[in-house]
Amino acid sequence: MIYLYAYAVIGLLILLGFYGVHKLHALKIGYCSDLLNALNPRRQSFYYRLFNDYVIPSLAGILMFCVWPIAIYLLILQLLCKKKVKPIKKDCFKVRKSDLLENFNILQIESLEMVIDPLNISPQVPFGYLNKVWLEFLSKLDSKDEIWSFKSKWNVRRIHGEIKTGYVSVRYGQPNFYILTSNIRDENYQLN
Repeated sequence: MIYLYAYAVIGLLILLGFYGVHKLHALKIGYCSDLLNALNPRRQSFYYRLFNDYVIPSLAGILMFCVWPIAIYLLILQLLCKKKVKPIKKDCFKVRKSDLLENFNILQIESLEMVIDPLNISPQVPFGYLNKVWLEFLSKLDSKDEIWSFKSKWNVRRIHGEIKTGYVSVRYGQPNFYILTSNIRDENYQLN
């Protein structure tokens, strides 16, 4: 019988703790019943107030009082498992040597990618709205780097494929960082 009393006392203490935290949170954010009543006039009805203020909190309190060990167990389990969970590694797109098409210099690329918009919506600079990305790409280049165009097939979550094109920095024969100019969904892509 003493275990039943201990169970009840601990359940009551946990219930009072949750109630206190709830009230402190309500005081911190401020009570906005006037605004809620203006948004939903049904909140002022007797039945709504009866259920919202008495029935639902009572049922939640009884449930919390009865099953508090399960809640504590789940809380501890969550805290223990949080450390063990490893982030899912995503496959990152990388340009391969076999994707390289043609070597270009900066002036050739800027003349090829110059945006000419007759409506003057897009800035008339190389790559248009992506000009800042292009300038960042250029700032990363080393004197030993070459710029190559590339076209690569890439599968996305094993659902469909994409054809990615752009320019890549090649250093000592190895593709390095890149800028994408197009990313087109390929419905006919055959998965290997």
